[in-house]
Amino acid sequence: MLLTDQVNSVLLANSFNLPIFQQLWLLDNGIVKKEEFEAGNFFFTPVAASVPTPAFNLLIVPERAQTTIVNNIENSQEIFERVTGGIVSKLPHTPFTAIGLNFNYRINPNSKENFLKKCQQIFIGQENPLCDEFDAEDCRFGTYMSKDVFDARLRLDIKPIRQEDSDQILVSCNLHADENQPDKIMNLLSNWTKIYEYTTLLATKLDKKLEEA
Repeated sequence: MLLTDQVNSVLLANSFNLPIFQQLWLLDNGIVKKEEFEAGNFFFTPVAASVPTPAFNLLIVPERAQTTIVNNIENSQEIFERVTGGIVSKLPHTPFTAIGLNFNYRINPNSKENFLKKCQQIFIGQENPLCDEFDAEDCRFGTYMSKDVFDARLRLDIKPIRQEDSDQILVSCNLHADENQPDKIMNLLSNWTKIYEYTTLLATKLDKKLEEA
């Protein structure tokens, strides 16, 4: 069974001007809506700003602005363009350095039988010189892959985890672009739905293979 654990965007800069990020500024610039502010749960200090909402959590520290989706992940395009994109468009002279879109999926097998053996077959080939060293019941397997896609670098990190008292697989997809041009950052954000669908496809392919009898 494939589960979506976490989805977020991370906007990096040499330094964000933290005093700018106040409730009134976020409201006036349409980055956070009035109804999204929950009384008593947000704060603004010289070193950090935090705005948890029913749909997303916004955290800003000197070198990072992070937007994490709380629910209704598949319909998050508008949030990333409004929140992360709003910060980019309203503060175009900020010394941005990179943008990252992160998608974490978890594979919790419906059938535990032969799950670890399937992981071994998929993640470590017979030509691997370490194959004989990792052929015991206590061995766990994963892999790392990367490629260029959507004008960014996709880093796919697949590793074994132990959660809910069972062996599972964590699939972490990071789409990273070293970028300081606001228009190019906005272009990547505009493709969020396509990127989400693509990373979900990758995780789904792996999930189906691991669930095969």
